Amino acid sequence: MDTKKSLERKTMPGSILRKVQPYLYLLPLFVLLGVFKLYSSVYAVFRSFFEWDGGRISVFIGIQNYISLLSDATFGKSLLNLLILLVTSVIKVVTLPLLVAELVMSVKREFSSNLYKYLFVIPMVVPGVVMILLWRWIYDYNGLLNGFLSALGLENFMHSWLGEQATALGALVFYQFPWVAGIQFLIFLAGLQGIDTSIYEATKIDGIGPVSRIFYIDIPLLTGQFRYLIITTIISTFQTFEHVLIMTNGGPGDSTIVPALHMYNETFSYYNMGYACAMGTVLFLITLGITAFNMKYIKGAENQ
Repeated sequence: MDTKKSLERKTMPGSILRKVQPYLYLLPLFVLLGVFKLYSSVYAVFRSFFEWDGGRISVFIGIQNYISLLSDATFGKSLLNLLILLVTSVIKVVTLPLLVAELVMSVKREFSSNLYKYLFVIPMVVPGVVMILLWRWIYDYNGLLNGFLSALGLENFMHSWLGEQATALGALVFYQFPWVAGIQFLIFLAGLQGIDTSIYEATKIDGIGPVSRIFYIDIPLLTGQFRYLIITTIISTFQTFEHVLIMTNGGPGDSTIVPALHMYNETFSYYNMGYACAMGTVLFLITLGITAFNMKYIKGAENQ
């Protein structure tokens, strides 16, 4: 009896260590996330209540930065532009990549199917800045788009696409046309490949056509993929402004300004960092609200 208790005492620390060991491996990651993500976010919220230029001296002003946002016409314009880009980005993410994935799935020959997969994935290796500069050249007055219009005899439709207020935002919407990004295509393709083939066989027996199958079989079974892509698109649209910065820098005027670029300018051009922190806090709350609504709505549709 005593021997048994002695063995239990000896093995207990090892048992506890085995349970704790996986978390110890993750500990450095959590520490880094806490220092560089969580701490910086909480600190930004704290600084949003100060008039602060990034130096040591700061003045507590309460919610004045948030009040100033309400009368900031540039911030209001940036939110409107963001809404347009957000809606169009979500539409682009959930339409053409799904359509292309459906077309690739319909290809019977393995060689042809693999070839199409490689062709749609290869553009992923092109650096983002290179892609942005390429599209800036396409939109240039002496660029590819106007050259194509001129060759067709449509000189009246030629524009300085990024230099005119009437066309600049639309040019950003059509950036990266035809919008078949490799990652979205692969996510939908993997989802389609995970659908039980017996379901497709049943649809053939019932005489369901390809279009009806997509709407009544594929889309409901791809709810998880839709939820993931919509959430990541919302977050990236709120955060990303590199292509706007390089292609238009928010101009002409404020016609293409977005909140992230406005926040960047307030931080690094005007050193109004307390105000920029308030702007970032508001954007975080908006993103959190939209994401929570999206998860609840799509989760409810998935359960149905």
